Formats: sequence, C-alpha cells, structure tokens
Amino acid sequence: MSDLFSLEGRRAFVTGGVKGLGFSMAKALALAGAEVVALDIDESEFADAQAATEELGANIAYRYCDVSNPREIQDLVGTYDDGTPLVLVNNAGLGSALPAIEVPLEEWPRIIDTNLYGVFLCSRYFGEIMIQHGTGSIINIASVYGSLGPDGRLYREGTSLPPYESPIYSASKGGVLGMTRALACAWARYGIRVNSISPGMFLTHQSRSITGDVAARLVDRTPLGRMGVPDDLAGAALFLASDASSFVTGHNLVVDGGWSAW
Repeated sequence: MSDLFSLEGRRAFVTGGVKGLGFSMAKALALAGAEVVALDIDESEFADAQAATEELGANIAYRYCDVSNPREIQDLVGTYDDGTPLVLVNNAGLGSALPAIEVPLEEWPRIIDTNLYGVFLCSRYFGEIMIQHGTGSIINIASVYGSLGPDGRLYREGTSLPPYESPIYSASKGGVLGMTRALACAWARYGIRVNSISPGMFLTHQSRSITGDVAARLVDRTPLGRMGVPDDLAGAALFLASDASSFVTGHNLVVDGGWSAW
C-alpha cells in the first residue's frame, strides 16, 4: 500500500462502528494500520464484531458510548489523550421515514440528538485534543438527503411502506453538512481537516427491509444500476482519513452511484 494511504501510528474512532457502514469503515482504517476504536450502544453485537475482526487480523477495540451523552464522550476522550494523532468518523445515526404531519413530535429530539448533536459533541471533545496536538482528521457521515429532497414515490407505490418524506432526517443531515464546512474553516489553522461523506442508497442492516418493487425502483434510479454495499464506503473513508487527502477540507464526498448526477 502506498504511504499516502497508510494510517500507521494513528488512532481512529468510528461511532456506530459495530455493524453496517461503520464496521466497514472501521475495518478499512484498521487494515491501513490504524489502531481503531469502534464506539456503539449495541453491546449485543460486540462479540460477533470482535470475532470478524480477529478473523481479518485487524486491530479494532469495541467500546460502549452514547454519542448524545456529553459526559460519556468526555470520559472516553480522557482515556485516550496520549498524543497519538487522531481520526474521528462520526457515523452513528438514526433513520426516520414519516412525513411532517404524521411524525410524533418526540421523534425530532430522538433523531437530532444522535444525528446532529452527537456529531457536534464528538467533534467538540475529540477536536479539543486534536487542537492541542495540531493535527487530526474528522469525517462526518451525512447523506444525499442532506442536500436533496427524498422522492417518497420511490418507496411507497405498490407497497405498504410509509412514504419516505422525513423532514427530520433531512434536517439532521443538512445540519451535518453545514457543521462540516464551519468546523473546516474554524479548525484549519490548527492542522485539522474536517470533511463529510454523503452516501446514497446503501444496503445495510437498517435498510434490509427494502426489497421487491422498492429496491428495483431505487436501483433503476441509480446510474450505476445497483445499491451500494458497506465496503463501497471504505475507500472514501480511508482517503479522507489519510495523507492522500492532505489538501482536502470542508469537502462533501458523494458516494451514491450517480444518484445525485441525474
């Protein structure tokens, strides 16, 4: 592997890293040489993830952490403040599908606390350590629905599924894009790069219920003619974490099979 993509001597934290997109990115960073700490609240998945990690020969530790809880993040950061250059992947997130007039009001804080406030909290506390040491890379996982409106017709026609027209999810991911640009500008002088990745339609544990006519329409809507799989995001994360992107900050890397190019 080219030294440009090597993460030897660095420590990477991946929130929501026990499965799906997070696990795939954690694997990629570990295989590039980073010491990876996967943070998640789903402790029931830790054993399976650890077994898969050992089979790969990768270096990934699994730690419980609720990204919406500032105290938990502060305590965690304090145990790893030893001067090692850091990479932070803010991947933890929740989905929401219901339209504005149907969504329960309590859904707003539930989604925003994880998808947006959690990104802010992790960026703040890990960023504080990065500022002290003058280096770091933060990668925020957004979504094409942070900049594009979801077409509910793709999800509901001919099915019993609710219309996918959630303003809450779109608002949270749009906020992630704005926060990425703001932090990139504020922290560039400290040697910290802040970028985002916007995935398109991916097959993960959260989207496994998307089958049949809905899946066919999503595939047809994607120029590359398929939905993404978690490993499709691994290269993008490695690029933004490594020196291969040393002059890239404030950028949103879209990984959507051409979804947003139509």
